[in-house]
Parts: sequence; C-alpha cells; structure tokens
Amino acid sequence: MGLLYTGKNLRLYSGDFRKDGTTQYQIRFVDDAGKRVTRRAPADVDPIEWAKEMDSIVAQSGKIVADARHMNVLMEEYKKLLLKHVKNYEEDAKHGTKLSNATFSKNRSYIDQHIVPYFGAKNIAHVTPKNILKWQDWMQARIAPQTANAVLGVLNRAMSHFVLEEYIPFNPCSEIKNLPIADVEQGYTPTVDEIYRLLDEAHHRNFVDDVAHQTYVGDERDLKTWMWHHLLLRLCAETGIRISEALGLEWSKVRGDAIIISQACVNARVGKVKTKDSNRTVPIGQTLSALFKEYRFIAGTHQKFIFLNSEGNHFRPTCVQRQVLTPAIRRAGITEFGWHGLRRAYITHLYDNNVQERHIQKLCGHAPGSKMTRGVYDQVREKDVQGHVVQFG
Repeated sequence: MGLLYTGKNLRLYSGDFRKDGTTQYQIRFVDDAGKRVTRRAPADVDPIEWAKEMDSIVAQSGKIVADARHMNVLMEEYKKLLLKHVKNYEEDAKHGTKLSNATFSKNRSYIDQHIVPYFGAKNIAHVTPKNILKWQDWMQARIAPQTANAVLGVLNRAMSHFVLEEYIPFNPCSEIKNLPIADVEQGYTPTVDEIYRLLDEAHHRNFVDDVAHQTYVGDERDLKTWMWHHLLLRLCAETGIRISEALGLEWSKVRGDAIIISQACVNARVGKVKTKDSNRTVPIGQTLSALFKEYRFIAGTHQKFIFLNSEGNHFRPTCVQRQVLTPAIRRAGITEFGWHGLRRAYITHLYDNNVQERHIQKLCGHAPGSKMTRGVYDQVREKDVQGHVVQFG
C-alpha cells in the first residue's frame, strides 16, 4: 500500500485491494460526522484526477461520498419531489412550484427511458460534463434532437436540485449546449374547399343503418358514433380550438352561441389550459350550435364531458386522430393533416377575411402581440400570389 496523493481533505492510496491481485486505488477521509470513510476509485478513471475531484467535493460536503449516492436512487427521489409539485398544481397552492400531471408524466418518462437506463447506479459524484456529452451522443442516436434537448433540460433541472441539496458541488450539465435542430415542419394546412369536403363526407346524414351496406363499405359505426365524429371535426374546424381543449370540453361550457374554454385534456387527464391566455370564450355558428343540441339529445344528459369513449373515459389525441380524423380525410380523398391543421386553417381563414390580429389572438388563445399567430399559423399558398405581377412600362 502506498500513498500517492495528499489533498486538503483526503489521501489517495494504491494497493492490491482487488481479489484478482490487480492494483486498486482508494481514498480515505473523515466525514462531517467525524467518521472515517474509505472509498475505492472507479476502474475507468485517472486515480489522481479523481482524488482531486473528490477532495473538492469533500471540502464542500463529505455527505455525498460517504452516502455513495447513485443516479437511479437520486432520480427516484427527484420524481417524488416532482409529485409534490403536482400536488401544488392540483390544489392550486398559493406558494411552491407547480407542475401539471401531463408535464410530470413527460418528465417521468424521460427519466425512466433516457436517463436512468444510461447512468444506472453510477455515483453522482462521478458524473462529469464529459459523461454528459457522451450521454448526449447516445441519445442522439436513439431519439430526435428536439426530444434529446428536452431530456437534457430535465436532467439539468434535476442536477441543479442535487446541487442545492449539497449532493454535488456543481451542475455538470451547466456547460452543455443543446443539440442543433432543423426547422420544424408545420404540416399541411387544408384549404377551405378541402374542409368543406371533409365535413360533408363526415356528416351523419350519410349514416346508413344497414348491416350489409356497412360491411360492404367497411364502416360499421352507429348513428351516435357518426354524430360525435362529425361534431368533433366541425368543432375544431369552426373554432380553431386545440384538440386537447376539445377533448376537455364539458356540456356546461356550451352556451348556445358560444363555448367557454377553461381546461384541456392531455394524456387522458383533464387539467388547466396551455397558458392563461388560452382561457377564452369562442363564438359558434348556428349549424354547430344545432349539432351540439342534436347530439346531446342522442347521447343523453348523464355525462359531464362531451367526448368520452365507450367505457366513459377520456380520449388521447392520438386515439381520435386514428379513429376520427384520418379515416375522414381518406374517405374525402384529400391531403392528410393533423388536428392542428384545422387550427391553422381557422386562423388563416380569419386573416384572409381581414379580422384584426388582436381579435384573432383572443379567439385562438394566444398572448396579445404574440409573433406566433402570424409567423406560424398564417399560411400563404403559392397559387395565392401568382396574380401579383409588377411591370414597369
């Protein structure tokens, strides 16, 4: 056994500590409680550099090395902290951090799928910026850069919390930059004519109560299903509301010539809307108003929410995309798009009809003066500008 390094708070020794007789390195120090502590150096690190790093850590907190904190254990503790933030959100607490159920679910999946599987039981004191960069490369080979950056954000916040808890002296994520990402494609925005075709094809007047015919055309929906499919499509097309807001809509929020948007359904759980500006009242036309009344007569008055599955549970957006929107698009023979395509078409239609931008922002739930409204949602098609010719002489 030989002394290799003497720091301000510990000493590094070398010796035959392994069963196979190979050289192992070991630090020894006295923790905050006056207890003598011995720790072995990881096999894949430079022992001198590791000892220097541990020396600075022990100087600030002997707790982390003495407790041998592992990433998987600490991440479980961090998830418990996030659950407290969710409770604050659900109880609308006046003080404390708040976190929605949907955001918690996303953070939890990032931790379980992308953070813990890589770091495992690695001691948090051994996680360096270099380790984070290698982890970032590992993620980039598995998931899109946008998602990888979101996961990095979760780890960054977790590490900041561990610094405050004095588990580590510094955040190894603080110097790590996000991965470059390409411009996000907004997807196809349907034209007014295509929306007409979509709603006409989906109209429940096309319902045929004949088993042989239904089997022939491959459409075995009953009248009630036809009606709520048509209602959901028309609602999103004529109000521009987000699909999450539509799925969280209650019957009590339908007021004749308007709907009140005050909550959203994300991942089959109802909570607050996206932002405070998303709370709004949106006017609806006579056709949509009559459709609401007609469907409620068919569906009955016993249920609180308008759109529920056959088991009385909330839908996920992907479910109604697969069951309602995509089949209707294909039957109408138009270009495929997502629910947000109807929102973009709604906002573009308002712009085309010279509605003031501040009114559009109020109707669609954007903050006043938001650049997103025109920059993302106002769609200018190539054929619309073909007639603008400048000619001198």
